Amino acid sequence: MSSIHDYLQAMKYAVSEERYTLALAQLQMARQELNESRMRELEFAGDSEKRIMLLNKWFGDFLTKEVKNTLALLAEDRKLAELNEIGDESAKDFITVTTARQLNQQLKEWLMKELESAFGSARAIFKTDSSLIGGVKIRAGDREVDASLKARLENIIL
Repeated sequence: MSSIHDYLQAMKYAVSEERYTLALAQLQMARQELNESRMRELEFAGDSEKRIMLLNKWFGDFLTKEVKNTLALLAEDRKLAELNEIGDESAKDFITVTTARQLNQQLKEWLMKELESAFGSARAIFKTDSSLIGGVKIRAGDREVDASLKARLENIIL
């Protein structure tokens, strides 16, 4: 019988070391969002395709394909509750960068260099939120810089 660590080991082989750290953080965040009802719904979905559809509905592009596949396998084997066994691998140490649209790789690399110069070493999670309209919102720990067009418009109105 497989444990959560077997699933994590399989995922580690599927992705690079850098992406594995991100995947662990995404699994922790997904676990926080998966309440008992959603966990049951995932576990009793008919097949992996339906599980992936549910994960897409709940998380959109926020979770990588490998994380969604791992969650689907855990659900199929009724082991989602074991996500609690994942150590605090520092989801809190990640910098969350939210933009209105998906950033291209060149822009992500430039932004990572800027974040590294500002924070020392930086590990970032890139998210999209179309409600920002444009610009960027960066969250590091308990600090947040909101340079989005949405925030600027809200400041004008207030």
